[in-house]
Amino acid sequence: MVRPSKNSRGGRVSIGFIGVGDLASKVIKGLLREDSDVTIYLSPRGETASRALAEHPQCIRLESNQQVIDRADMIVLAVRPEQLRDIMRDTTFPKGKKIVSLIAGIELGTLKLLLDSEAVYRLMLTSAAEINQSMIAIFPPDPAIEARFAALGNTLVFDSENDFELSTVGVCMNGWLYFLLHAMHSWFTERGMGEAQAKKLLIHCLKDISAYAEQHSLPFNQIGESIATPGTHTDAGLQMLNRHHSHAAWSAACEVVYNRLTNHTAQQ
Repeated sequence: MVRPSKNSRGGRVSIGFIGVGDLASKVIKGLLREDSDVTIYLSPRGETASRALAEHPQCIRLESNQQVIDRADMIVLAVRPEQLRDIMRDTTFPKGKKIVSLIAGIELGTLKLLLDSEAVYRLMLTSAAEINQSMIAIFPPDPAIEARFAALGNTLVFDSENDFELSTVGVCMNGWLYFLLHAMHSWFTERGMGEAQAKKLLIHCLKDISAYAEQHSLPFNQIGESIATPGTHTDAGLQMLNRHHSHAAWSAACEVVYNRLTNHTAQQ
């Protein structure tokens, strides 16, 4: 079940990042865009990115992961799953300090066991966190976590860990859509449309779909059917897509990612 989150961020807080890779960097930039009261402590992992971010007056790069853990009010784990156990050998997390995991595929129970903490939460976002337009999946619910990260976009708070894993598939889908857009962009430009105009067209089409779907309670397929009525150009194109089983390919891709996530969890 998805529950609405609170929007108030509360007072000044410091957040420590263990791991400063691509997604973590985007999250940090988004936080800095919207919150002048936050202090970001950066671990030495991801040296190039952490040094670049440390140029910002609200970011402080520390010499070790343990220093980040000790000084920050809240910890964000942003490392690869296979790196987590190495970090655990060299660090200790204080009891009660909130820990937010950006690590895909490691379930909450395993994280609590490894970190020896009950104050653990899972978070998943898209690259749009950098511009404060991300989908933000949170599990389990916690008002402080919800409020702190709400500035990054639109929060979806899950009561079910399985739903949270499914939301991670949705995050991957965002990445696939860029390749679909690239294919469509190429089709338009190969037939004479300018590159900038083709990009604007596709972006406006996406905004059109999102806005219209959000205003209607109908299922997506029924909205589509109301547009692709028999004999229309839209219907002709849809028939070709169905002939090539294009929708089945998307479902198969989702299944591959979901299986990877759940199988990885089982292996921990």
